[in-house]
Amino acid sequence: MLKSAALVGDFTLSSGKKSDFFINCKPVALSAEGRFWIHQAYREFVRKQIAKHGRIDWTAVAAVPIGGCPIAHAIAGSTYDVLYARKETKDHGTRTLVEGTFIRGETNALLVEDVITTGQSVIEAYHNLKAVGVTVVSILVLVDREEDNGLQRVKDCTGVPVTCLFTKSELIKL
Repeated sequence: MLKSAALVGDFTLSSGKKSDFFINCKPVALSAEGRFWIHQAYREFVRKQIAKHGRIDWTAVAAVPIGGCPIAHAIAGSTYDVLYARKETKDHGTRTLVEGTFIRGETNALLVEDVITTGQSVIEAYHNLKAVGVTVVSILVLVDREEDNGLQRVKDCTGVPVTCLFTKSELIKL
């Protein structure tokens, strides 16, 4: 299923960097089969978290828009609230930085993203959630591009455990 996310061509990444390889998880995460697959992968992640820590600590699933949004919904189902951490506050309407229902100082979130390269989008979302009183207790990424030390950068900048379900190397082998 995830193999279809791997594309070869001439691409510009969100960091501005050029690449001949692009990972587009959105079509996978937006399909019924993909959401099922993501939910199954998430269940295995939770099983490991409970085995390691005896519990899970999140009460909401927060997404890095837009790649993390369908992933958050696939994971949350009817069990968790979903939050979207915008890159910046809207200049119209409610002028919110984080969309969704949360209680300042009481909501713990699992932050999800589809692909990580530099980690900048995840770091920004983490800080935006923190700014409104949401505590990110864990970060889950579908695919690590294994470039620019993104996973380690996120760990260093947030102090939060980061789990990646697949790497670019694993994806290429599928």
